[in-house]
Amino acid sequence: ASAVGISRQTYSAYENRTRPIPWSLYLALLFYFDYIPSTHYMIRQLELFPNELDECWLAGRVFIEEEK
Repeated sequence: ASAVGISRQTYSAYENRTRPIPWSLYLALLFYFDYIPSTHYMIRQLELFPNELDECWLAGRVFIEEEK
């Protein structure tokens, strides 16, 4: 919860489906857990990661700030 800036209570409400999760937070959590090797494979197997984002990345349409 603290990694994405929300309280544990709010995170729990999302997990228990008593409160709808905003799309922006869904994506933040998805990116966070997709970055972790132990959960990356599971996310990809469950097809939770939007294909459009992978397509953008592979096509070079995602811009990464170059190191100075």
